[in-house]
Amino acid sequence: MFMLNERDTIRTRHVPYPDASSLKKSFSKELLASLQREYGGRLPSIATVARDFSLRAPHLRHVSGEAIRKWLSGASVPHMSRMTVLVEWLGPELREVFERKTNGHRTYDNSAQVTTPLQRVLIETALQLSAQDAAAALTLLRDLLHTHPNSP
Repeated sequence: MFMLNERDTIRTRHVPYPDASSLKKSFSKELLASLQREYGGRLPSIATVARDFSLRAPHLRHVSGEAIRKWLSGASVPHMSRMTVLVEWLGPELREVFERKTNGHRTYDNSAQVTTPLQRVLIETALQLSAQDAAAALTLLRDLLHTHPNSP
């Protein structure tokens, strides 16, 4: 159970992580190094990375070249669904960047979508799940949405 306080009444809540700029830059450096390892010491083109990513993630929407440019430049980091694909493809070093920068805590950076205290609690709880438990929870939620598509 959770308790509401004054701060929870704010319409949109941020779920920050320490030093976002540093995290993005560290991720960018590790992504570059991982891609070079994967492609035999050379850096592939943006189109090659987009194609190879999409082949490994047919369940996700196609990743754009612009998104990959932002990841490589340190302007942004991928959503966790895409991060999971990158980690499986390019190695656990990418995940370690997040664990080092957040002191072992996973984070959520789509704070504009967090609009209620319950959503915040759900996100914080989900971030504590193992990858296997998170996958099981997603499967359960998808099943519930298909069973009750018009529920509030």
